[in-house]
Amino acid sequence: MNLRNWLFDNLIPAHLLRKIVAKRVAGKGIALMYHEVLPDHEGPAAWTVVKASAFKEQVTFLREYFDVVTLDEALTRNSSSEKYSKSYAVVTFDDGYKGNLTCMLPIVEELKIPVTVFIATRGVEEGTFYWYDQVIALLDYGKELVVNLGQYGLSQYKLNTSKNVKVNWNVMQQLLTALKTLSPQLRVQAVNDILAKHDNIPVRMRMMSKENVAALASSSFVTIGGHSHCHNILPQLSKADLKSSIEENHHKLVEWTEKKVEHFSYPNGDFNAKVVMAVKTAGYKSAVTTQGRAWEGAVNAFELPRYGVGRFDSLGLFIARLGQLV
Repeated sequence: MNLRNWLFDNLIPAHLLRKIVAKRVAGKGIALMYHEVLPDHEGPAAWTVVKASAFKEQVTFLREYFDVVTLDEALTRNSSSEKYSKSYAVVTFDDGYKGNLTCMLPIVEELKIPVTVFIATRGVEEGTFYWYDQVIALLDYGKELVVNLGQYGLSQYKLNTSKNVKVNWNVMQQLLTALKTLSPQLRVQAVNDILAKHDNIPVRMRMMSKENVAALASSSFVTIGGHSHCHNILPQLSKADLKSSIEENHHKLVEWTEKKVEHFSYPNGDFNAKVVMAVKTAGYKSAVTTQGRAWEGAVNAFELPRYGVGRFDSLGLFIARLGQLV
């Protein structure tokens, strides 16, 4: 356990921490960003994969101290002058991983928690892996390895040097962040160079199929949203590619689910005026970011903040973040 987790799990009594949070978020909205939920002993030790037991504990806390609402209800509350007795929370997922259906859905249906799942369609349609999950699979290499990206103007990264999975993830995150600075074309080349040297490592993350998406959308607790077709960093795209990715994503999700798709999530949280205009033109009425703060006052519907929640967050840290203590 890292120091921040220990402090919030041990230094402040749990009942006091809960009271502090309830007071600090009174009248505000909170949106949370998850990616994947899997059984506790499955999947890579990556920040993006939250253990099922931890997720259930987190949303159980949310249900007790917040009104957990749909994204539509949250937008209504945000623009309303009406006073509510409880603060409200929105639970969202990015990308479209299969565990959203097999592991997350049973939990939210049991607890009656509404969620929004933003799906990138290319990986679903083609049954392929996005570049970042292929790189994350290096965590399963089983021994230390070095990734040298000097030819791309980047650094050298020493992976899997520790028995502490959080330490290993921190280095992986540095590598992923560096790769995101490259253009989409150059990033593909760099990732291919990396994988060419380590091509026998299975990718344990799985995307949903089109049928899985339809099954997930059939739940009364799930709202499906868009996340682009290509899952590239959208401000890096040309105007034509940007328009194509957003509109193709929207079209396919409507076709697969036979439902309206009205909310969008910017891949990696990156957006600019060009991206916002493309999202609006495609017919969306809101878009979420990765800006970590509460909804307070009138929040721009196309710049909705969210707090990211990951595998290495203890319950104490999760609660503290909701209370804007970190």
